[in-house]
Amino acid sequence: MPKEYPAFIIDRSRRSAASRFTDDFIVCPDREVGFIARVYSLPKSRREEFDRMLDAMPAYERHNRYLFASVGDAVIVLEVLHMLYQPVAHINRLQPLMRKALRAYICGESAAVNGDGTPYDEQIAAVDELVRTMESQYDRLVDMNGKEVADRRLAATRAAANSLRLLKKIIKSE
Repeated sequence: MPKEYPAFIIDRSRRSAASRFTDDFIVCPDREVGFIARVYSLPKSRREEFDRMLDAMPAYERHNRYLFASVGDAVIVLEVLHMLYQPVAHINRLQPLMRKALRAYICGESAAVNGDGTPYDEQIAAVDELVRTMESQYDRLVDMNGKEVADRRLAATRAAANSLRLLKKIIKSE
């Protein structure tokens, strides 16, 4: 019998200007191992500080409470705040669900980028071709828009290509 509830509910409302929260939240409504977790991002420079904090915790609590992944220049941390059902029926199912939740959170961004199913290699090739065209026609861009605007557009297009490469790397590593 299929379940009649979503695997994860991801709240990204912190991105709203009206939000009073600085973190995103994930709810897993599983009937045996449901949980509420917050997800936040740390710069990689704070990774050692985070590791020291984890080392100070008992292994059992660390294992069933925290999960993290390195993405680009940041470390994405999933922290379980509350278990929905006490006592937890099958605690051994918690870690796999935490991994799936973190993957859903990280890969959820890809749906907006790869919504029509076009492979990432084709998207990257198209943006790279656009960069090459802009570079070869740079003088015309400057004539039409001015040097400052031309430089900003070229930099933005290069950044878009790099973002697609990073997203492809994240998706393939999981």
